[in-house]
Amino acid sequence: MNTIEKLADRNHNGPLKSPLRVIVAAVGNVKAYGTADKKMLHVSVCDPSGVAKAVLFDESKFNDFKERSGLVLHNAIFKNREIIVNAQTKVFRCAIPTVPDNIMQQAVDLIRPQTPEVLPIKDARKSPSKTRVSIRGKITSDGLSKPVTINGRQVQVKTISVQDADDEIKVSLWRDLAKKDLQLGEIVEVTHVVVNGKLYNGEESLSTTQFSDINSAELPTEESDYQVLGIEVEDTTCQLMTCANGVLSSNTELLLTHFLCTLEELPEKFPCSLRVKVKGQEIVKYL
Repeated sequence: MNTIEKLADRNHNGPLKSPLRVIVAAVGNVKAYGTADKKMLHVSVCDPSGVAKAVLFDESKFNDFKERSGLVLHNAIFKNREIIVNAQTKVFRCAIPTVPDNIMQQAVDLIRPQTPEVLPIKDARKSPSKTRVSIRGKITSDGLSKPVTINGRQVQVKTISVQDADDEIKVSLWRDLAKKDLQLGEIVEVTHVVVNGKLYNGEESLSTTQFSDINSAELPTEESDYQVLGIEVEDTTCQLMTCANGVLSSNTELLLTHFLCTLEELPEKFPCSLRVKVKGQEIVKYL
């Protein structure tokens, strides 16, 4: 009987001449392909010898591939280290093979890789090509979704801008992510993004990948020192112009309480040094 390791070692490409017994480690999302609204499904499988990604093109077999189920595949195709399951493939159920934990985790990571660490945008833009990272920040612009043609099929893409405390960057959202309902000013976390190979108006930009997601998030609260040059009062909020960190916002009453002064006396307190806790560009506490 075949094993994944034997097939990989032989660089096998083509139909499998003997059955392959595997356990389904992880199941991805159903995706469209081609020009006739056909559907495919990516899953990961493993056996005691190794791991592989499987691509299902026969929709009638999607329900056979449930996570942690044992299967025997007959007439499957092994190509470029992937298992192809089509209409000619026979799928038989069996007892779950015993697989080492490390191999199971490797297989799961093929479909659901661990979320990369959230990096400051200034560091994310310098990350090596094809290295997946995550960023967190405020949406400062939200473009319109538009169709582009890739491999003969139209897919949707739109560009947003995300800003954190120190930097701002364009992010291209592809396919289903381009349809997400986002709001200007919303704090989001975008995962599994990579630096685009081409510059965007002379600057680096990021692009989502097949593993990416974008969700509402909370900015962390950080304690820091700021050199504040001046202030502008806008009703119940103030804008504080810093020397090197852009504009901070603050609740006016919070600021007056810190200085123990009146609104008329407030401008006389600047320039000054302030130690505060901030969430993004908003002051939440004076220290």
